[in-house]
Amino acid sequence: MSQQENRASQFRKTISQVDVLNVKNVTNGEVYFSRAMLVDVSPTGVLIRVERENILALNLRSTLTLSSIIGSGVGFTIEVMDTYLEGVVTRTKLEGHGSFVVAVDFRDDAPEYWRNCLVDLLPANDGEDAEETSDIYSEMEDEDEEEESEDVDLDDANSDNDDDQGSESN
Repeated sequence: MSQQENRASQFRKTISQVDVLNVKNVTNGEVYFSRAMLVDVSPTGVLIRVERENILALNLRSTLTLSSIIGSGVGFTIEVMDTYLEGVVTRTKLEGHGSFVVAVDFRDDAPEYWRNCLVDLLPANDGEDAEETSDIYSEMEDEDEEEESEDVDLDDANSDNDDDQGSESN
């Protein structure tokens, strides 16, 4: 089962005030964000919130979207645990007022028991922000599903057109 399929059935935990440091591209070492905040964690990945003033990469500071880093391998340190993690950016979203949300899936070689322990160790947020964060993550997943269904519709439309063209030439 892929992480994408597994994500829907996984438990998510909203996190309370845990910062991450130096979110950087693992391939070229470019630091994207000097600081971000963990918002949500699950056994498949994390959701982090980044404020515009913490964006160091010049090409990201000048845009209204962080979509250019989707698919990039990133690494960062969870400050309170002094733990380094790596993963792949899967989604980004502008929340507004210079705040972005970035979803990072753990690497495929990260042991499942370790990912589950991480979820258990991070402190839960039981306040109003917990519901808000859950809504943000759901919206990001809904947008992904809509994009996937649009791709399928386009493929179906193209195959219909091919059939029509084939019958016209006969």
